[in-house]
Amino acid sequence: MPITKDDEETKLNPPVDPTPKVPEPEQPQAGQLAAKPEVKEEMVTLPKSTIDRLMAFMETSTKQIERLTAAADTKRLNNYDLKNQGVIVRKVLLSTIDGKILFGWRMTKNEVFQDINGRWHEDQAVEVVFEDNNKKEMPYKPDYLKAVQKIEAEIVSQFTTPEGFQMMRLRIVDPKSDTGTRELDIDQTFVN
Repeated sequence: MPITKDDEETKLNPPVDPTPKVPEPEQPQAGQLAAKPEVKEEMVTLPKSTIDRLMAFMETSTKQIERLTAAADTKRLNNYDLKNQGVIVRKVLLSTIDGKILFGWRMTKNEVFQDINGRWHEDQAVEVVFEDNNKKEMPYKPDYLKAVQKIEAEIVSQFTTPEGFQMMRLRIVDPKSDTGTRELDIDQTFVN
């Protein structure tokens, strides 16, 4: 059978299918995680003059921001920050001894004196009040100072009692609670 000119062109330039073939993604087998698809970064071609203008603009903007920040009125900056802030969780520290939260403390003994040789002597004691209203007296140094541990608490609200005490309602983590947290009211003198 003779080969025609059309047959030769078909062999050299086979017909092209107009619909591109897209490979099907591989399905993960049972027990395997699907592979993350690779993200290709797009490249953009810009003239050098455009890049130079962008860099100059960024440099002047940075200098201008620094200048304005240095000259700004701190009160106005604080007002702006207060108006435009998101939800800020305010935290404080509470004192604990042996896992019990301290609701108050006071010095019961505070004798400090210097002997004739020039040495200082301290005889100090502190009474602590726990959240269950139990009281305990202990030497200030070193017992009290070594025993106190701090835990973090979230401020829920602040209020003043009829007697004039500034109080804070705090939320603390409590694994024994159903919700995992609990709230308590404490005099703000004994916070942090």
